Amino acid sequence: PFQVEASGEKGWVVPDSVQIESIAYTPPPGSPPSQVPLQALRLTLGFGVSSPPIAALPGAESPWPLIRLLLRSVWKDDVRGGGYATPYSLFQSLALERVLIEASVVGLKDLRLENDNGPVQAGKPFEPFGFSPAAGSGFRFVHPELVVKRLDRLETNLEWMKVPAANLVTHYKNYPAVSANDSFTAKISLVDHQLNIKLVGEAALFDADDAGAAHKISLLDIPAKIQASRPGYAYVPEFAPFGLADPASWPRYWRWELNAPDFQHGAYAQVAAAKSVALATSIAKGEKPNAVDYQVNPPYTPKLKSFSVDYGCSVEIVMAPNDPQGYGKSEERIFYRQAFGAAEIQPEQDTGLYRFLPAYGYEGELYIGLEGVAAPQSLALLFQMAEGSANPDLEPQPVEWSYLSGNRWVSLRDGGILADSTRDLVQSGIIKFHLPEAQSSTLLPANRYWLRAAVAQNCDSVCDTVAILAQAVSATWIDRGKAPDHLSQPLPPKTITKTADSVPGIATISQPYTSFGGKPGEQDALFDTRVSERLRHKQRALTLWDYEHLILEQFPGIYKVKCIPASSMEPGNLGKVDIIVIPDIRNQLPFNPFEPKATAGQIAEITDFLESHISPLAEIKVKNAYYVPVRVRVAVRFMPGCDPGFYKIRLNDELNRFLSPWAYKESNDVVIGGKLYANAIVDFLERRPYVDYVAELKLFKNEDGLSFEPVDNTGDAFGYRVQADRPDGVLVAYHQHDIDLITETRFEDEKFIGIGYMKIELDFVVN
Repeated sequence: PFQVEASGEKGWVVPDSVQIESIAYTPPPGSPPSQVPLQALRLTLGFGVSSPPIAALPGAESPWPLIRLLLRSVWKDDVRGGGYATPYSLFQSLALERVLIEASVVGLKDLRLENDNGPVQAGKPFEPFGFSPAAGSGFRFVHPELVVKRLDRLETNLEWMKVPAANLVTHYKNYPAVSANDSFTAKISLVDHQLNIKLVGEAALFDADDAGAAHKISLLDIPAKIQASRPGYAYVPEFAPFGLADPASWPRYWRWELNAPDFQHGAYAQVAAAKSVALATSIAKGEKPNAVDYQVNPPYTPKLKSFSVDYGCSVEIVMAPNDPQGYGKSEERIFYRQAFGAAEIQPEQDTGLYRFLPAYGYEGELYIGLEGVAAPQSLALLFQMAEGSANPDLEPQPVEWSYLSGNRWVSLRDGGILADSTRDLVQSGIIKFHLPEAQSSTLLPANRYWLRAAVAQNCDSVCDTVAILAQAVSATWIDRGKAPDHLSQPLPPKTITKTADSVPGIATISQPYTSFGGKPGEQDALFDTRVSERLRHKQRALTLWDYEHLILEQFPGIYKVKCIPASSMEPGNLGKVDIIVIPDIRNQLPFNPFEPKATAGQIAEITDFLESHISPLAEIKVKNAYYVPVRVRVAVRFMPGCDPGFYKIRLNDELNRFLSPWAYKESNDVVIGGKLYANAIVDFLERRPYVDYVAELKLFKNEDGLSFEPVDNTGDAFGYRVQADRPDGVLVAYHQHDIDLITETRFEDEKFIGIGYMKIELDFVVN
């Protein structure tokens, strides 16, 4: 489920191997109490010799190397709807208690080396104890990796060259004190700020069986050895500069010191002279000495052909901020990489838990970046919503507003929202904020003040956003008796361009959208109608007529209302009434002209209004009409001289105008539960002056919102027609119809049938 990468000097490095497994992890003795064993994820990364070195990213704020875990996107099968998704839900509830980082390195060679004679060059054969090693001769080596990390083990790989014999005892036969290959030993110490910490007193320099074989000196459980040698000493990483050429000048380095017996360079002359005298004496006595017993080989000067280091280190991060060894007490840091930035991990405010992955508790979030904010201050934002785009069938969800401060989202619930006329973003309006001071953050781009609108679930219950404009203010028209018909229609956009009196500090004024809420004065005829209706329904909703006319009188923004009572054949539905509303879209922008829908705010207002006018036994539900797109497929021959490319587009537009005339500011009615007859469509098409004749007309409708189904034209006594299956259905034009061109003089039916003519997801249906 993860893509794992490490940072390098030139960018991110992909491991040669990645293994992910689930294990049970038991914390070491003495660790803070926790659930034992812990359920853990173990990720093992392998980097080959040819992989780029792991290092800090160039230009990154962190001076240390990074490991990055990214959730992979996986393809969902068609049964689950298809599309790419991440397995975030599998890990979102996991909390971090501990993070154990272990590193194992093999063959580290880029070391700084030095003996008593001075620095030696790594990569070439060298004498670790000098040209004439004696007891007490020293060899020092260092590397930043061996200093900045708290090592658990250190293993040195030795490959000696020009070893005189596999068994050095035979070479040093006539020397004293050399009884085996492992007679040659060294004391190993860690020198930290001039403090010499002996870890091993006698480490054999050669293989016990073959002195010329590759040999490894293993130093295991280093922290325990350090405590045994220097009780109370704190073995911690060292972060001093590492650019010094002389290892002894580093604040921390590793040292070998040759023990006795040494390689006998100082005793060679004396031993050789003594054996010469002994040989001469034996000969003078007339004996026949064996020359091998008096042979003194020159001492061996140990020379390394190659020298490398293996090491292992680990660090355990306890995710407990109050613990002395808890998170934040060492150099290791954990960051959340999010969509627009990164931030260091923080405990949750309510639970104190550190989440494995950043918590996204909301289904949808909107980030608004503000420039030029001098908090604390007040700010008014206009939210122009695509009214009617919210799904009114969903339960309206509250919008949680917060501001970003110090990589935390702080709620504006307590005093931060001064006014909200959008009813939680279900209609256009102005929201006035009080913006507190905010600390800098890395989650989102800097130099901006960030607001967040979040919805926990059912994001479709909020309208789509057309625009968000700052420095918003509402203007109210005052009737001074000079324009009695002013409110007969909304004020067009861009009508208001300046204030009546000049206001210092205001450069420009714009009115980007139409006005709202205006209602003209009541005319005498309308007064008579309203009074008559009032005498009939008496402000009580008992009949279907009462419901419809009460709503139309109270809400001038509603164009049509239709009440659909529940079936009386089902006793459980008695008293239930569905009220279908269609808003008035004339001169109202923006809107979807083909599918005009009342906003969730309007539906809520109508519901609240009716609650005080209906019987306690009635159960009402106010909702929008269910729009059923109708798609037409027809074969057309255009008049001679008419460009098919141009007139095909024009015919599609005029067909939409015929099927949904209200969408084009015409005075036609929106019919709920209506029908469309094929002969009427054919008549309309043939009346176009650029159309010669039409043939093969087929009708399709989309009832489920997913796909079009052909309309059956058999067994209908009223002729070929399309109608909605639901009582609240409204037939609307699909934006793109299928117009086939008849290019021959005569229409041939066989050219417009068969697989070559039919289209998948339209009239090509596999039973």
